[in-house]
Amino acid sequence: MGPIERTQFVLSTALALAQKASSKDIELRALGALIAMQFINGESDAARSSIRRFIRSASAMGDAAAQQIGQRLLGNALLFAGKLSYAQMRLERVLERASKPLDQRGPLLFRYDNHAMARGMLARVLWLRGAVDRAIQELAPASRLSKVWATRFRCAG
Repeated sequence: MGPIERTQFVLSTALALAQKASSKDIELRALGALIAMQFINGESDAARSSIRRFIRSASAMGDAAAQQIGQRLLGNALLFAGKLSYAQMRLERVLERASKPLDQRGPLLFRYDNHAMARGMLARVLWLRGAVDRAIQELAPASRLSKVWATRFRCAG
């Protein structure tokens, strides 16, 4: 068994144990790792399936921030699958529903600013669809948010 197969086995086991223990939080963490591995391996169909499961679990928990993370990941998966118009709609919805750009589940689940990541991916989609000016406009706020986070991490360390 190679490293990928071992990782898949470990994550599958973690998911099964989380379900058995009825722990949605552990399930979200294991799904997050599984989704990352599927993206890295180019398994976009499997990633989309895992992301939908992630969104269902986040919904069952009533965790709006995790749901938004799932929606952004689904937008990413749609981009990688070449479904640019669907990816654009999904990412725009993530940005429309964000109450505050820095509100999210935070480092417990993902160490990224979901709002800035959604803007960056939306800019990529827009660029690929030929809307270069709008893509550049989307990048400006994402850049500012990244600087805010960088400053926070520098001050905390």
